[in-house]
Amino acid sequence: MRVALGYRKLDVYGTSYGATVAQVYLARHPNAVRSVVLDGGTLVDIPFFERFAPNGQRALDLVAARCAATSACARAFPRWPRQLDSLIAAWNTQPVRVTSTVTLDGDGFAGVIQSMTLGAESAASIPLVVARAAAGRYAPLARFLDDSEMTRSIMYWSIWCNESWVGLDAAGPWGTYLDGNAAEALETYRMVCKYFPKHAEPA
Repeated sequence: MRVALGYRKLDVYGTSYGATVAQVYLARHPNAVRSVVLDGGTLVDIPFFERFAPNGQRALDLVAARCAATSACARAFPRWPRQLDSLIAAWNTQPVRVTSTVTLDGDGFAGVIQSMTLGAESAASIPLVVARAAAGRYAPLARFLDDSEMTRSIMYWSIWCNESWVGLDAAGPWGTYLDGNAAEALETYRMVCKYFPKHAEPA
């Protein structure tokens, strides 16, 4: 994300929160900003978790439409959207060990697929990953797994537990393949935030 301020350029790189910073700066100093480019940002007036599952479904639907419109993809992977739904349901009943160190339930698998929609190259691999997983072949899926321990900083939780655009009061069902994944994430965040200090954020 790049913000150009007059004759100077302010480059802020990061995930969606960089886009949040840019939007707040723009709102507070509209005459100081010539242009702003937001890549993958979250709008500050739309709760993140309220739209997470529907937006994820929309991204997946776009992948499905592109595959269906490409003859080679449509021939090679004609059933992958239905296979994805079946795998999510089956793996939620019986989680599957996909590598020597990673076992996934259906909602965890849905989360991996959602993360793959965030980039063009990984999104293009979704039909292959799903079709191979349905056949019990997990090597393509393993390429997109992150089995590292993620450390959440105090600043991270301060943002997610206190800023209104996060939308921790969101509630499904949303009618998407990500419903279970989103509900699980919300439960985790609410549990952590019960113990995290609260402070008022300006509008």
